Amino acid sequence: EVPPGGSIKATSDRTMVAYDPFTLIETYKVKCTEELKTSRQRNRLTTELTEKAQVAHRTGVYETSYDLFCHLLAIVETDPKTTNVSEIRATLTANIGSALQFMGENELAKELYDKALDEFEKIQVGWVTWLYYGNLSEKRMQYIRARLETIARGEKPDPTTYQDGTGRTRYWTQEEMEGTEKNWSFLSPYSWYYGGYKPLGSRGDTVTVVPNAEGSAATAI
Repeated sequence: EVPPGGSIKATSDRTMVAYDPFTLIETYKVKCTEELKTSRQRNRLTTELTEKAQVAHRTGVYETSYDLFCHLLAIVETDPKTTNVSEIRATLTANIGSALQFMGENELAKELYDKALDEFEKIQVGWVTWLYYGNLSEKRMQYIRARLETIARGEKPDPTTYQDGTGRTRYWTQEEMEGTEKNWSFLSPYSWYYGGYKPLGSRGDTVTVVPNAEGSAATAI
């Protein structure tokens, strides 16, 4: 069976799945253009896919999270409100890279990580965000660079960790990784990077809502 966004590639000794995220994203962009006519439709589908992608990635179903992240990126790229430089697009691009890396597609993962880095470098961090959290774009780039280092060493990243919306590296609970805990919300500003989300308030932290550069309280999808 061919997973979403993959094709069968035959070799002399085995059959391999060849992933092509760029073609998959373009396919979804056509679908989004045809089917998403209003902001309400776009928001509803984004919420639905985000929740599914979060669960799939943190529970290790990377083929599914890869497909869903590609679909979400297509929604962002076909949204007329998306700015030329988008933190959301950069995050989704890195998330696709993360799914590919977990599936052993290191060259593709590196390409997606590099694209995300390029976009994060262009993002201007607002002074309010900087005041509360420092240079979030730099923190996110450091996180991605650490992923690139694992590729260089031929290692996979630690599936128990993720970076939250304030740039902190955090750890999944066993319940979250098993898919039995549902204490996240798409609308929370303390969102997840590279596959996951954990609200700061759930671990005793003090939280403050800080809008991002795109006018939304969320710092990622």
